[in-house]
Amino acid sequence: ALRTVLVDSDFGHRWIGVTAVLLGLSPALRSRLRPAAAVACVLALTEGVLLGISGHTGDSAAPSVLGIAVRSVHLLAAGVWAGGIVALIVAWTALRRLRVAPGTGARLLRGFGGVAAAGLLGAGVTGLLLAGSQVATVTALLATTYGTVLVAKVVLFLGLGGLGLRHARMGDRRGAAGTATPQRLPRTLPVEAAGAVGVVLLASFLGASSPPRGAEFQPAPPATPTALTRTVDDLVVGVSIKPNRPGRNLLALDVLQTRFPAPAPVQGVTVQVGTPRGDVVLATRPAGTHYDAGALDLAAPGALALRVTVQRPGLPAVELALPWVVDAPPPARHPTVVSDAPLALPAEVLAGAVATLGGGMALVAAVRRRRSRTSAGARVAGEQRAA
Repeated sequence: ALRTVLVDSDFGHRWIGVTAVLLGLSPALRSRLRPAAAVACVLALTEGVLLGISGHTGDSAAPSVLGIAVRSVHLLAAGVWAGGIVALIVAWTALRRLRVAPGTGARLLRGFGGVAAAGLLGAGVTGLLLAGSQVATVTALLATTYGTVLVAKVVLFLGLGGLGLRHARMGDRRGAAGTATPQRLPRTLPVEAAGAVGVVLLASFLGASSPPRGAEFQPAPPATPTALTRTVDDLVVGVSIKPNRPGRNLLALDVLQTRFPAPAPVQGVTVQVGTPRGDVVLATRPAGTHYDAGALDLAAPGALALRVTVQRPGLPAVELALPWVVDAPPPARHPTVVSDAPLALPAEVLAGAVATLGGGMALVAAVRRRRSRTSAGARVAGEQRAA
């Protein structure tokens, strides 16, 4: 089974390629980049871009640069957030066992707060953009397993976002007070870590599933006309083929003479239909100006050659060639759930709103931090002058 996954599948080929590139880069980076953190960052960035390329954004064999960028940022941001929380818990536990000086754990939590917030914001914005491109319509979101898992992922992500904001504010308060110790790990931080792992598992399910963008969720294509009218000499000829799809159809004509009085009555109308199996000539039964040709068997969709011949005594026969297109059978469409509106535009608008809100919150936090540092500096200066 493992050989089948790695050797006989596109996913296995991409995974082997990404792993080979990373293994090849690692020795070169170690020789040129001394800090281990720099090597890890370069490898993580490389892996994110390679996974973004191998993921084939939009199931396209030639993904666009924008698609690669969005997917790469999404993978890197989610990895920084989810992996960073797990690493933070491990580091905090190690600090507790090593009995490091009080305040170290709080500084660690405070320092990671901005990184986690950036990862959350990046993963959320790019995730919304990807959802809009992967899910065709609102019906596809609400009526498929893929959509259900995506909704569960978004709901869980929103809950964890609120929890992460609480942890970031907690780290700022404790860091400012200077009273936090490594033993005072926020009790809800493991909950955020477990939720982050859950988000990654849900994302892996989505990555292994086919997104709902098939014909069953696309708007029905406009049908070709089932009737056509042409004028030749003093005759107006109308042809109707219904339902104009492969199978049994009804063929009828209407022939109207525009000259008054008519030069001669219509004696007969025949229709020659060109099919892959040969031409079929159908005689018609008149009923006033209406002529019924009966049933017509159409084998396949596509172009169809029609030739109508109108005969009148004492006058040359009038022949009229009509180009015709037989519709393909309509694809099975999923019943509408709430709406068939495309999901891309609402997802993009929501992504823009989230990005704007996150940027505003970051700006407010930066201003408050600067003010607190300024006030702290002024307080220290005043104490020094008083001393």
